[in-house]
Amino acid sequence: MEAQNLAGKKFGKLTVISKSHSDNGVYWNCKCECGKYACCKTGHLNSGQTISCGCQQAESRNRFFKEKYKHGMVLHPLFTVWQDMNRRCTSKDRSDYRNYGGRGITVCERWKNNFAHFYEDMGECPKGMTLERIDTNKGYFKENCKWATRAEQNRNSRFSKWWHIKGKVFESAKLAGDYYGVSHSTIINWCRLQKGDCWSELKYFGV
Repeated sequence: MEAQNLAGKKFGKLTVISKSHSDNGVYWNCKCECGKYACCKTGHLNSGQTISCGCQQAESRNRFFKEKYKHGMVLHPLFTVWQDMNRRCTSKDRSDYRNYGGRGITVCERWKNNFAHFYEDMGECPKGMTLERIDTNKGYFKENCKWATRAEQNRNSRFSKWWHIKGKVFESAKLAGDYYGVSHSTIINWCRLQKGDCWSELKYFGV
């Protein structure tokens, strides 16, 4: 079978000049828009795996680091808070993902990829406080987040009881009762009897 002739064709930033050699596939001499040359395999060109001499990847990395460090606050304590907030909502390999991203908790577009916006909206964290969501069934955005006191933080410790009622999560049976317009004892009975999507458990939810 005659090999495909790619001479003269363009793939991303690469223009194929001539055939180079065959070694478990056909390789082509290519010139990149940046002026450098590269030797590329037919399959990599056709699939889009190779679209430059390597300068495209370098540009992407530079943009990433420029965005990441442009605020000059990568060593600020809140940068770690911001990273953890994003990771618990997106990293499926984290043990706490099921309590956040796994149940639909997300980070707003303004904060997701921009630490500077997060810092602008939340400001400095007062000593001894932590980031908390006001409504634990909603995601991370300015109107739903606050810096919580030590007492509030302790309330959300790993020994707190959380009430799962019809797809929503509450910090107490009373809050659940207020939401559904029933008494806290009714909520307790629902969970005790496992009525519908209702149960309680000791769980650490963090922030």
